[in-house]
Amino acid sequence: MTTDESVTPTGSGRMNDEPIAILVKLQLPDGTEAAHTAHFSADEWLVLEAFSTYAAELSRTTLVSTDPGELRLSISASDAGVTSEAAMPDPDHFRALLLLMRPFVLQKEATHFGKVVNILRSRLDHPAFRTYLDRQKAIFAGERQQAMKLFSNGTVINSTETLDLWLNGFEYHRDPDKRAQFEALQRETLPVEVSLNMLVGIMLDRVRAVLDIGNAIYNLRRNVPVCPFPGDEARRP
Repeated sequence: MTTDESVTPTGSGRMNDEPIAILVKLQLPDGTEAAHTAHFSADEWLVLEAFSTYAAELSRTTLVSTDPGELRLSISASDAGVTSEAAMPDPDHFRALLLLMRPFVLQKEATHFGKVVNILRSRLDHPAFRTYLDRQKAIFAGERQQAMKLFSNGTVINSTETLDLWLNGFEYHRDPDKRAQFEALQRETLPVEVSLNMLVGIMLDRVRAVLDIGNAIYNLRRNVPVCPFPGDEARRP
């Protein structure tokens, strides 16, 4: 992602209240472009600017800017129980990533991923843009990691709900109740390494969706066509 100095919603240097009209272009898989004129309020535009800036910061973390290698997971079962072998990101690099994901993950933040996508979806009233944004929401929701759902104590482990339980119990808030709920999911035959590997995979997909939307905002600010990441192209409705 290319970066520049941009406005953040601090309350100082506010724009006027006139709607901001932007011609947004989206590159389609066949090489053609969909175009739509969107009108944003000044407050909405400030939030989009902030999201793009924070996404640029995220793109410079070690885990994103270098090739971390693939997450590998091997699971085997026998009469002795389930064993697993997992390859995980460097813990310090992953924690740095989690820190910069807070503005996109925490519900109270104006730049929460869902809130920003909702702003874009409400202003980009065009089928191709809705398809593109819905795809990013699905990626952020962990759907790419749910070709097969893994259950423990009746709970889906590879889900954003379990991911949030883990983040709030161990990383973001150290909430003892959340920690106890997460640990309770590991009391059957499921090794904790299996859970963590899947949750890290979901988190990295969330990063992917954030960077894609961040790039999209950066491009629409400059009247450059939005180009989805490979494999996430908007399909013509």
